[in-house]
Amino acid sequence: MALMTPTGWRNTKIISLIGTGHGMSHFYIMALTPFFFLIKEEFGVSYAAVGFLVTILNLTGTIVQVPVGFLVDKIGGRILLPVGLGMMGVPFLLFGFADNYWFALVLMAIAGIGSSVFHPVDYAILNAQIDERFLGRAFSLHTFTGGLGVMIAPGLMVLLASIWDWRTALVISGGIGIVFMFLMIANGHLLHSKPQTTDDHEKSNTQQPTGLGIGMLFKPQVLLMFMVFLLLTIMMAGFFNFSVTIFNRFNGIELSLATILVTSYVIASNTGLLTGGVIADKWKNHTAIAVVSLLVASALLIFIEAVTLPYILLLLCIITIGFTQGMIRPARDLIVRAIVPQHSIGKVFGFLSAAMSGGHAIAPVFVGWLIDRGHHDIVFYFFAAILMFTIPFLVIAHQMAHKRGPNADIKTAADNKAAAE
Repeated sequence: MALMTPTGWRNTKIISLIGTGHGMSHFYIMALTPFFFLIKEEFGVSYAAVGFLVTILNLTGTIVQVPVGFLVDKIGGRILLPVGLGMMGVPFLLFGFADNYWFALVLMAIAGIGSSVFHPVDYAILNAQIDERFLGRAFSLHTFTGGLGVMIAPGLMVLLASIWDWRTALVISGGIGIVFMFLMIANGHLLHSKPQTTDDHEKSNTQQPTGLGIGMLFKPQVLLMFMVFLLLTIMMAGFFNFSVTIFNRFNGIELSLATILVTSYVIASNTGLLTGGVIADKWKNHTAIAVVSLLVASALLIFIEAVTLPYILLLLCIITIGFTQGMIRPARDLIVRAIVPQHSIGKVFGFLSAAMSGGHAIAPVFVGWLIDRGHHDIVFYFFAAILMFTIPFLVIAHQMAHKRGPNADIKTAADNKAAAE
C-alpha cells in the first residue's frame, strides 16, 4: 500500500483541524436543545425565552460573519480560528455554572460571535492552503463535518447528562472545545489563509487595492451567488423542517415511515456531498454538475407531488433528491472560488454564509404560512420552482467569471493607480 505523500499528509492535517472546529461550532448550536425543559425549570422562564438563547446565538453569528470575513482577509485565519472556537467553548463551559437567565443570554451572544468565524475563515484557509486537485473534496468534507456535529450533539449531550447532569454535560462540552482550541494553536502554522510565497511580485499582486473592500460584495457575480446560496438553503431547510408533517398529516403516511423518509434524505444528502467533492475534483465543469443536479431534483419534487407513489418508490425519489442536493454544494463552493479574487475569499464567504442564515430564517416561516393557508399540496412544487429559479443565477455568475476572470477588478484598480502615479 502506497504511503501518503507529504502534500497529502499536509492536506489531511489542515482539513482535520478545520473540520474539527467546524463540527464543534455546529455541535454547540445544537447542544442546548435536549435541555430546554430543564433550563426552563432552572431559570423560571418561558419556552420562548429558552428558545431565544439559541436565537441570539444564531443572530449574533449572522450579524458578525461579514465583518469577520473582512478581518480574515486582513489578518489571516491563524489567530481567528482558535479564538472563534474558544469563544464558543468558554461560554458553554460557563453556562454550566450560570445562576440566572440573563447571564446565560450574554454567554450565548458571545458564543454566537465565536460561531461567526468558521465559515469565512475555514474557506479562506482551505482555498489558500489545500492542493487544488483536492479542493472539491476538502470543501465537501468541511460541509460534512458541520452536519456531523449536528447529528452527534443531541445524543452525546443526553448521554453525558445521564451519567452526571445537564450542567456537567455543558461544562464537559465546553472543555472539549477549549482542548481543540489549544490543538489549533499548536498547529497554527497550517492555518494560514494566504498562499505562502517568497516572490515579491506575487505578493504585491495579491494585495487588495484601495476601494475593493465592501464593493466586492456588490459585484454582480457575488450578488448572483448570494441568491444561489439563499435559494438553496430555503429549499433544503423547508424540506427538512416540514416534509414529515406533509407526508404524515396530509399524505397519510405513518409517522415512523415519514420520519424514515426524512432521515434517508439527510443520509443521502451527506453521501451526495462526499461524492460531489470527488466528482468536482475530477470534472472541472462545476456549473454543469450543479445544473444537472438541480434539474434532477426539481423533476423529482414535481413528480412526488403530482403522483401518488408506493412507499418504496417515494423513498427512492427522496433519496435521489437528497443525493443531488448534496452533490450541488462542493460544485457551488468551487464556482465561488472561480469568480472571487484570492484576497476576498473570507469576506465573500462570510457574506454568502449570511445568505444561508437568511435562508434558514425564511424557510420555516414561509412554508409554515403556505401550510396554514391550506396550500400543503403545492409545497413541493414551490421547492422545485426555487431550484429551477436558482439555475439562471448560477449560469450567469459562471459566465461573468469566465468573461472577466476573478482578478479583473484587481487589475483594473492597479492599472488606474499606476496611471495616476
